[in-house]
Amino acid sequence: MTKQPVLTGFPCTVFATAKRRLQAAIRRQRAAVLRDSICGYALVFARLLPASALTDADPTKRNRHFGHIPVFWAWLAQILESNASCSKALNLVQSWSRSVGLPVSVGGAGEFCQARKRARPDFLHSVLARIGESLQRSIRPENLWHGRVVKASDGSSV
Repeated sequence: MTKQPVLTGFPCTVFATAKRRLQAAIRRQRAAVLRDSICGYALVFARLLPASALTDADPTKRNRHFGHIPVFWAWLAQILESNASCSKALNLVQSWSRSVGLPVSVGGAGEFCQARKRARPDFLHSVLARIGESLQRSIRPENLWHGRVVKASDGSSV
C-alpha cells in the first residue's frame, strides 16, 4: 500500500496566503513612500500628494543633496514642527541620505537655506495645484452647507 496525500494539489494555507500577500504589498508601498520622503510626512500626505506627483513636478530631474524634493519635505517638516531650525532640517536630509544609501552632504545649515531659496516657484505652484485638486476631489455633498463650501479662518494668534 502506497501513502498518497488525500487532497493533492490543494494548498495548505488557502486563506492566509491572500492576507500575507496584502500585508507584503502594504509593507512595500510604505517602504517606497518612506524612501521617497525625508520624514514620515510623505506617508501622512500620500493621499493628497503622492511621491509620483512630486517626481513629475521636479524641474531638475537630477539627484542632488539639496534637490527640490528633499528640500520640500524638509521645509514642510520645519513648518509643521513649529518653525524648526535649518540645522534640524539639514539633519533630516543627512539622515535620509544615509538611510537611502546616498552620499551624505557635509555642508552646513546655510547650504540648506540657500537651497530652500533656490526652490523654483513653478515647482511650488504645481505642488500647490496638486494639493488643491486632491482636496477639491475629496469634498462630498454631506460636507457642504446649503450647497456651499464653508471656509473659516482663525486670526486670534496673529
